[in-house]
Amino acid sequence: MDDFVWLVHPDTGGHFRCPTAAVKDWIDMGWESTEPPAEPDPATAEQPAQQPPAAIETPPETPKKADQEMSNG
Repeated sequence: MDDFVWLVHPDTGGHFRCPTAAVKDWIDMGWESTEPPAEPDPATAEQPAQQPPAAIETPPETPKKADQEMSNG
């Protein structure tokens, strides 16, 4: 039997090689047992994945009070 169990956190995706004796405590804190994470590909390990920047949503501009008074006529 292994002395360690791989756990994964469902919210962050983080992996943790947990001692078998502590697994129950970590599962009680929300971690889940899993298979070992995939080995990194040495051909691409030094090059982090390029992701497009996230679109930043800006709220629409609200008219200034002076503009509202002028448009009311």
